[in-house]
Amino acid sequence: MIEVLEQAAAEYPQVPAIIGDSGSLTYHELVDRLQPTTGRQVIALPNGPDWHVAFWSAMAGGAVVAPINPRAKPSELDYVTNDFEGAAVVPQEGRVIQYTAGTTGRPRGAVLTAEGLLTVAAGHATSWRLKPGDAIFVPNPASHIMGLVLGCLMPVVARATAITTARFDPGAALRQIARYRPVAMAGAPTHYHMLADHPALIGTDMSSLRFGLAGGAASTPEAVRRIMDRLGLAALLNAYGMTEASGSISRTEIGDPVEAHAFTVGRPMPWLETRLTDRQLWIRGRPVTRAYLGDPRSPTDADGWFATGDLFERDDAGRLLFRGRLKDMLTVGGFNVYPTEIERVLAEHPAVAQAQVVGIADARLGEVPVAFIRAATPITPGPDELQRFCEERLSGYKVPRDFRFIDEFPVNSAGKVEKYRLRQLLAQ
Repeated sequence: MIEVLEQAAAEYPQVPAIIGDSGSLTYHELVDRLQPTTGRQVIALPNGPDWHVAFWSAMAGGAVVAPINPRAKPSELDYVTNDFEGAAVVPQEGRVIQYTAGTTGRPRGAVLTAEGLLTVAAGHATSWRLKPGDAIFVPNPASHIMGLVLGCLMPVVARATAITTARFDPGAALRQIARYRPVAMAGAPTHYHMLADHPALIGTDMSSLRFGLAGGAASTPEAVRRIMDRLGLAALLNAYGMTEASGSISRTEIGDPVEAHAFTVGRPMPWLETRLTDRQLWIRGRPVTRAYLGDPRSPTDADGWFATGDLFERDDAGRLLFRGRLKDMLTVGGFNVYPTEIERVLAEHPAVAQAQVVGIADARLGEVPVAFIRAATPITPGPDELQRFCEERLSGYKVPRDFRFIDEFPVNSAGKVEKYRLRQLLAQ
């Protein structure tokens, strides 16, 4: 993998490789600062030049790397460090032990290869039409698979500049965009909402941004269109991915209608094979992990297929429509209920900024859905109003039996909502 960086430095030594809060490094300066490391290396640094120096130093020395978000709780840091350093064997081909986000419990170390990661990075660089010297703004933690691939590897493959920040602040982000003029942005849905709502947006030059990439959250065409209009984007692409696939699995395209960005996660990436079995998505290809650290069992079947655990349907254009996670599926009186469907309905209510649905045990029906709501207006909608809203749009067994209001959702270091913590709140 280090050869890719060395080639970039030889061809474009004065192009900035990384611009962060603490400074910047050209490609020549980045290579010049490398101190090759060996063995197993844990990187627990904030986004910025030092993170890139540590990562590429490990690649230069042939080390196996485990990136960890430095903002993780001490118990999380201890768990990952002990799991990584205590594993008896690391598969020979593995270079980045990327830990899963852990939204349902303890994270697992997915063994990823340099070949697979670079396949995804190069595929994105080509489809995004990045040119040497272009800049891309990626505020996601580099310790997360999206930040690693799109904010570290893809810019190097394209000889482009990665702009990042150690802690996302919308006002500071607007100043970075105006100053460094990135052609695209890749971030969490929350990042785009914060930028679109910030008062400093008025008067900020956002004209360099061609499009943005987000993904994962239930949305509506109106919400997508508002962000596009406010930020001047040609498109706000929706995407679906996972650590075990070295990043992206599917993505919408710039030419897709707004409804596709809101309701689908686009078509599968060309570097992966995909199939749907009983609506569960299976994937196969070079970027897909072949092992979890410390687990002798293969995560793929005999033919190399990996079960994502996520449920989809395809529309007439071949785009994937996310229907929920198999592990999140509720069984209400014998009927299967997918929380994502309920969350999308609630997102259509003008007073709902965000909704998350989990199940709670019920003596008669087995379990029933409960909705956690973050309000979009100072006056929160009443439970009766939300129940009527759902009853008009959903079958009775899908309607939440309770509505809980919450100021902020518990999220992990990658910005994903931790539903198991919502279940804990209900249990308390």
